[in-house]
Amino acid sequence: MVWLILPATIASLAFALFHLVGAEVFAAWLKRQETAAPNPNPHDKLAILVASRGFDPSLPQMLRGLLEQDYPNYEVHVTVDESFGLVREKLSALIADHPQRNRLQFHSLGEPLETCGLKNSALLVGIRELSPDVTRIAMIDTDIIPPTNWLSDLNAYLDDSQVGAVSGAQWFEPGDTFQPGTLVRSLWNAAAVVPTCMFANAWAGSIAFRRNSFEQAGLAKLWEQTIVDDGPLPQAMRKLGLQMKFARNMFMINRESCSFRYVNNWLTRMLCWSKLYEASFRNTLVHAIFTAAILIALFLAAIGALISGNLRGLLDVIATVAIGNAIYLLAWARVRMAIAGATPAVSAALAAPPSPATWLGLWAFVPVTQAAFCLATFRVLGLRTISWRGVKYQINSPTDVRLVSRGTLAPKGDSGKTSI
Repeated sequence: MVWLILPATIASLAFALFHLVGAEVFAAWLKRQETAAPNPNPHDKLAILVASRGFDPSLPQMLRGLLEQDYPNYEVHVTVDESFGLVREKLSALIADHPQRNRLQFHSLGEPLETCGLKNSALLVGIRELSPDVTRIAMIDTDIIPPTNWLSDLNAYLDDSQVGAVSGAQWFEPGDTFQPGTLVRSLWNAAAVVPTCMFANAWAGSIAFRRNSFEQAGLAKLWEQTIVDDGPLPQAMRKLGLQMKFARNMFMINRESCSFRYVNNWLTRMLCWSKLYEASFRNTLVHAIFTAAILIALFLAAIGALISGNLRGLLDVIATVAIGNAIYLLAWARVRMAIAGATPAVSAALAAPPSPATWLGLWAFVPVTQAAFCLATFRVLGLRTISWRGVKYQINSPTDVRLVSRGTLAPKGDSGKTSI
């Protein structure tokens, strides 16, 4: 296996440089993206849909954030899965003293459909409760605390008649707590956010669309048959001849920590949704194959050098991994810097650099992230059942989903959120 040392080290460093170049290309692309300016006198009535399961610690801030939007005419519909108790009473108490509390309506999920994801069932409840004069719809996840201009900025993109739907993206900031799952999620997301933005893949955590486009595309019927709400949206809009738009000022910062167990399940879900609904999953699969091949080659080269007593070869492999990790970390930092420059608000949120311990942790966990990504990618190729927030689903095809069972919610350390 000693002969593997040279090709493995060259391939490894070249692949790392490929990611750094990709980060630079993304940074240049993101800088060129135009930001839509909100209409100072908007006339459309908007509705915000939220699906919630259980009671999340971030809900008080999130709900108040929704009620304090600077958009003049909107309503909020929160559908709650109350199978774990009367959550609506708790949520109502949180906003009882808010002057805009009448904007918000709570609905009970009741008995969900067995042919789609639990979140889809909740959103469909909200859709049915919309006022007749609502013309545009926004959706947000429960772990997002929106700034006051969130709704106005998101809605501004829909003033372009060629845009059918618009969404932002999420950046996972690792913070100063050394937690393996949090580091792995941030590293993987830094790479995944590049194609997500550039291919305008929808992200339901912050998304908006026209109500008439939703109805013309038959999305309500489609949601009754799919496991997620955002995956089918881009293709549905394209069938109408409309664009799925990425909004550069809609980056949302997530600082929650998570366990390594959670991030493995989370990676599997994210890649499963991609396999089901995104054509770009082919690129993901090719990327995983290259990554796995390089990891295996480096491992075999190190074992071969160790067995043969080739100390120089072993040191070469170790040095390659160390340098490669540093290059990947530079790519992560370049993507973070590009996102921080997207808007003043995001720039302020990411103004404080990670701690030295976090930098070291990110550097050390690059191979772990690569291995977790490869395993999750290969796992989803034959995946037929998946668990999400305590619910087990059978997935036969993108539009053939069965809700098998509803269990208990995972502990906070294993979930990171309580959106349905």
